[in-house]
Amino acid sequence: MDSLTVMMKGQTASIDLYGPIGAMPGGVMADDFVGALSEAKSFGVDNLHVNLNSPGGDYAEGIAMYHRLMQAGESMKVTTTVEGKAYSATSLLMLAGHERQMLHGTRAMVHEGSMMSGGNAAELEKKVAILRDINDEAAAIYADRTNWSLSEAKEKMAAETWLNADDAYKAGFTTVAPTGEVVSRAALHVPESMFALYKHPPQEVTREHVEAVGATAELRQKADEMRARMRGDAETAQAREDYRRLQQQLTR
Repeated sequence: MDSLTVMMKGQTASIDLYGPIGAMPGGVMADDFVGALSEAKSFGVDNLHVNLNSPGGDYAEGIAMYHRLMQAGESMKVTTTVEGKAYSATSLLMLAGHERQMLHGTRAMVHEGSMMSGGNAAELEKKVAILRDINDEAAAIYADRTNWSLSEAKEKMAAETWLNADDAYKAGFTTVAPTGEVVSRAALHVPESMFALYKHPPQEVTREHVEAVGATAELRQKADEMRARMRGDAETAQAREDYRRLQQQLTR
């Protein structure tokens, strides 16, 4: 399945970000996202919906996406919707919407920055300083866009805080109360390589449930085919209906 797709319906353009952020398998880079924003703007629409299901990833790429989406909001109404997960850098991206919502069963997560590194004491001290700057920058955004104070944001990040849809609404991460059917646990999973970055993830995102993702592989392949049909010259109402039904199956 494509990690980044752009579609249009009426006066609303939509961008689906369904993959990690950064240079990794299936990852979305900031320039990919900027290209998707440019395509969405080219439709001449007044509304942009950004649908998120991402475990996060590279902070630098994620913060670049956040700022570009904030800029886009100067000329159109931006709505961000978490359809599965908004962990790490994706929790910042979701905050760029004028209207923000999380579906029932989805989760967001905030934590301090981390990196794999080596080197001598001086080199490591420089990298620690970078991480502290990243933490301060992220905390400032949380404090600006949610109900958290700056000190509270730093405490939540240090503790690695997981928020369900109700938690996020109470904390001001979202502006709309949780809606929609409960998403599947498969939508909350993260790549195996990213588990080491988390201190205490909830049970539904841990390794024990990863096997559930495989059950949706065939459906996802069919969904990819439907997306291709909708992008082509032979776009039909039937293709959109078929795709809608597949998406419902994928989120069960």
